[in-house]
Amino acid sequence: MGGTGNTPPENGRTTSSPEPDSGQDTPLEVVCHDPQDLDQPCPICGGKGVYTLDVPLSDGRYGKFQRCPNYPAEHDSAMQERLRRFGNLEAYRDKTFATFETAPFGGSYTPNVVNSLEAAKRGAIAFAEEPVGWRVYEGPYGSGKTHLAVAIANVRLQDFGEQVVFITAPDLLDFLRTSYNPNSEISFDEYFDRIRNVPLLVLDHLGVENPSAWAKEKLFQLLNYRHANRLPTVITTNTPLEELDPRISSRMMDPDVVRHVKILAPDYRRTARSEAFDMRFNNLTLYRDMTFQTFKTDSLFSDEAAKLRKARE
Repeated sequence: MGGTGNTPPENGRTTSSPEPDSGQDTPLEVVCHDPQDLDQPCPICGGKGVYTLDVPLSDGRYGKFQRCPNYPAEHDSAMQERLRRFGNLEAYRDKTFATFETAPFGGSYTPNVVNSLEAAKRGAIAFAEEPVGWRVYEGPYGSGKTHLAVAIANVRLQDFGEQVVFITAPDLLDFLRTSYNPNSEISFDEYFDRIRNVPLLVLDHLGVENPSAWAKEKLFQLLNYRHANRLPTVITTNTPLEELDPRISSRMMDPDVVRHVKILAPDYRRTARSEAFDMRFNNLTLYRDMTFQTFKTDSLFSDEAAKLRKARE
């Protein structure tokens, strides 16, 4: 449904008024401006950034807010912050496609590893632009699975203003258990429904949760619902799919819905530590003259000279 510039969207009378109601106590905060006159509120949404279409009650769009074409998602910083909190993505701002390296550590990765990472990145970018079906990333710890999954989530949030939930499988089960508590701020049904129907779910580390029978059932209910309704879902796991709950793994292997991506990369964190370790030893050329032969034991104090000789021995 698009409009360009300050042209109203298709099918488009709207119920928004460019002017605030005259009786308002609190003046309208104008966030969307007329692109032809930036001092004025947008003529489509009245400066609110959203509008509702003037359509019949029977129309599925009746009463639903539409984003104004003059106020794209990437400009709405307040909305992005709300979505980050909603989706548990506040700590992952730096996990983007731009920061995902396919050949780190000075080219120490083999061609097969680099090709695997490049293919996974290309596929993730395509999915982020048009999320259809599921993406399942399988690989060892530290291979970049979570980075790619979060990069997809960040694109959907920042560029499209879409609701996303990122959560690890163990945390999800903990939240579900907590929501049974009568003192919980959100009921189990409300929380489960939110996760089940979110436009994009990123479920990280599936397979490490060591679930009880109850937990297995809830994971199955969640993923079965999203599979049956073909809701965009990204899953990461370091567990071979055939070792997961058979009811879940069968859905994760469905070629009509799921694209399964194996990442053939070593643990990035271990490699980084190893690289740093190697770099320390690479600096030994600076100390080539420090040998036992050049170690001085001379001293004005006899007891100190004796100690130095003993240390050298």
